[in-house]
Amino acid sequence: EAIRTTKVDLAKADLVIGCDAIVAANKATLAVMREGHSYVALNTRKAPFNNLDVRKAVAYVLDRSAMRLTRGGEIDGRIATHFIDPSFGNLGFNQAGGYSFNPFPSKNFSGNLGLAKSWMRKAGFTNGLYTGPEVTMVSDNTPPGSNTAQVVAADLAKIGIKVKTVSVTH
Repeated sequence: EAIRTTKVDLAKADLVIGCDAIVAANKATLAVMREGHSYVALNTRKAPFNNLDVRKAVAYVLDRSAMRLTRGGEIDGRIATHFIDPSFGNLGFNQAGGYSFNPFPSKNFSGNLGLAKSWMRKAGFTNGLYTGPEVTMVSDNTPPGSNTAQVVAADLAKIGIKVKTVSVTH
């Protein structure tokens, strides 16, 4: 069964490791991204991601450099710092700060656990670690998507978020 025809009940997922094939099969529930983009989408209608401070913690804990390495490293392109594609130039990318915009900076894009735990404490988790139920993540069942999902799950574990991965056929 090819992922291009696989429908995923994304409303039940807590986060999605996005790729173009998942988007193509699920246009009703995901915004269509341009070809070649990979991203982590959080379901902001469900706990814990309905808490802005938790989302900030996630943004800080993710090792974007390791995520890019799962997709080939530097040859995969620049690490995105926001959702507006550079090809938009003066249609929004430059106005949003261009390449210099990075609201969640970390050395070498490798995450900042201290800041992530600080945001978790602001979210109400006194020790900086999530204590709720595991979250469900949807991703490809083959590399590079499955490798990226492993990196994301390991990073989320650093702030106490346990992940159940649901893999879909690519």
